[in-house]
Amino acid sequence: MAHDADADLLSLAHTALLKRLQILDKEADGVRLGADPEAVHRMRVAARRLRCALVLFADHLPPKKCARWLKETRRLTRALGAARDTDVQLAFLDAVLQRPRPELAAATRPGIVRLRLRLQQRRQRQQVKVVAALDRWQAHDVPSALAHAHARHADAPTPSQQIAERLAHVQALAACVDHPEQVAELHALRIAVKHLRYAMEFFAPLYGEPWLASVATIRTFQEQLGAVHDCDVWQEFLPVFAADERARTLRYFGDTRAFHRLQPGLAYLQADRAAQRQACFAAFSDSWQRSAADQLWRRLDALR
Repeated sequence: MAHDADADLLSLAHTALLKRLQILDKEADGVRLGADPEAVHRMRVAARRLRCALVLFADHLPPKKCARWLKETRRLTRALGAARDTDVQLAFLDAVLQRPRPELAAATRPGIVRLRLRLQQRRQRQQVKVVAALDRWQAHDVPSALAHAHARHADAPTPSQQIAERLAHVQALAACVDHPEQVAELHALRIAVKHLRYAMEFFAPLYGEPWLASVATIRTFQEQLGAVHDCDVWQEFLPVFAADERARTLRYFGDTRAFHRLQPGLAYLQADRAAQRQACFAAFSDSWQRSAADQLWRRLDALR
């Protein structure tokens, strides 16, 4: 590839790493305050992209420092991810509680309100962990990676090889597209698609305009699989929450009669997320099949 030179790759590494480090620094105060869910979201995305960039450009960085940065970035991403997931769940419940009657009957509100309370309590506990992870991250004072860049090893994978590896991983998992019941496999596919998308975005300057159309399609897959995964998380979480809340009620009151008023709301959410899951999977399956008809994978391989 004409542009596949050390100078170009070092420039990409510099841009990718510095951009994410700057976002992390910019969002730190807002994340500490915990008042703006979008600050957590932006920092989480930047941290995930930083992890991806560190993997992609590892051969341009000091090995020991790169390994440490990956470890600390993973720790920060994990704390931010848990907080973000709860923020998203709270936002969803707020939207549900705004639904008009008769769609949201009065009998369903107590269970939803109780669930929202428990999630708020969880989010408060998570905030402590977010601040601790951010403290640790800032204490390591992760510097600009470009200052430590060195020439690419002769046997280091090229951008084309890195993308091919991620593309092969996506294709190896693609059988689950025809099996909506395979929750774990679809989750794995979502992660593989995300890694492919990030790699394609990082290397996009090397490939030109046609590349961006394929990136947009991959991003759509990721978003649709993310919507499916969100529904799966609810489907798994709600029965566990119901069991825990029932046990809590029994411990506090000595019986479970007070829990009965929560059940309609929890059942409403369970049915709502099941229906939404079907719709989300159908949208994803349709997009995937249309891309196959358009020979996206073959076209992507040819563009590399």
